[in-house]
Amino acid sequence: MRLEQRQNAGSLLKPQYEERSFLSLIRSLRSWCLQEQREAFVGDARHLVFLLIDGLGEVWLQRLGSDSFLAQNQVGSLSAVYPSTTTVALATLATAEPPSRHGMAGWWTYLSEQDLSTTPLPFTNRFGGGPLQLPGEAMWPLRPWMADSKVPSLVVTPREYIDSVFTNYLSGGQERWGYAEPEECVQLVRAHQAVHESSFTYLYWPQFDSACHSFGCDAAQTIAVFRRLDLLAKQLSKGLCQGSKLIVSADHGLLDIEESAKYILREGEPILECLLTPPSGEPRNPVFHVKDGCMERFRHLFEEQFFESFELIESRKLQALLGGELRPVAKSRFGDFVGAALGPSVIHYRTGQDKRRPAFIGYHGGLTPEEMRIPLISIGPKAK
Repeated sequence: MRLEQRQNAGSLLKPQYEERSFLSLIRSLRSWCLQEQREAFVGDARHLVFLLIDGLGEVWLQRLGSDSFLAQNQVGSLSAVYPSTTTVALATLATAEPPSRHGMAGWWTYLSEQDLSTTPLPFTNRFGGGPLQLPGEAMWPLRPWMADSKVPSLVVTPREYIDSVFTNYLSGGQERWGYAEPEECVQLVRAHQAVHESSFTYLYWPQFDSACHSFGCDAAQTIAVFRRLDLLAKQLSKGLCQGSKLIVSADHGLLDIEESAKYILREGEPILECLLTPPSGEPRNPVFHVKDGCMERFRHLFEEQFFESFELIESRKLQALLGGELRPVAKSRFGDFVGAALGPSVIHYRTGQDKRRPAFIGYHGGLTPEEMRIPLISIGPKAK
């Protein structure tokens, strides 16, 4: 079983940054906004809208809604960015660069130059909480492409994210509007388009991902969220100005993890004594920074404990997955090893006083098709 799982994971290593990928889609959006060239899939659209539905993997689009508006307008399949998680994908969205350049490793990212464990998107200290006392450039050193957009651009996110350090970075100084409920987005986008001859709008809907985490991917509550968002996407498409193109995709998909496959590493365990800092990255793709002189001991302990569920990969061998030669920022943040989940398993870390079991049901970050295959959906441009 383990060999078969390794082969299935390995089959996804090569196509990550070929033509049909999340990265190539983002580079096409950037090219259109910078007016470097008119991308074929955009056509002669005057207004371009990119809707990112967090967590909407292709397999779940087909399984939950093969008769849906979104499924009926799917024109292709893309490979997600790796690690298949929002923190990494949004950094690629902001920069049109792969992780080998922007250096995001996952929900938790260790900044070795400052010996600091962080949670980048909320921009907080991982241990102890509180906002990071850092400039945004320390986390995201590359210039966001939206700062150079030649067409008026707008970022639309939930209100609680609108003034975050990351949203400020992503927007590159362009307009940012927030919403309380995704139903508001139709009017927000229409209002932006109405005052511009040409425009770009980025919409972020995190509700499906949240439902998968909390209830599981097949749960009735998750299906209800999907139906709601599918109807809203249809309403959004109908409400756009003439000459508009709507492109919809996702950052990753998810899969459910059984309680028995949720491993927890706690303070005091021998394997943790080999590390400079607790595992970072994602529970399905943990990143390990190993102390000098402990490489072989760590490798032995990891294989002994997680042989059936994870493949331990030296981070320097991840170039094919991460998009090319690792720049210094990526080398430091991806540490020495990554544990790639071979199947539906996760590794969590808990401090000595934290006795909680993992609350999530749905997870992402790994290499399975459920996590790595995302849809490309295209509607328009609307007739002038």
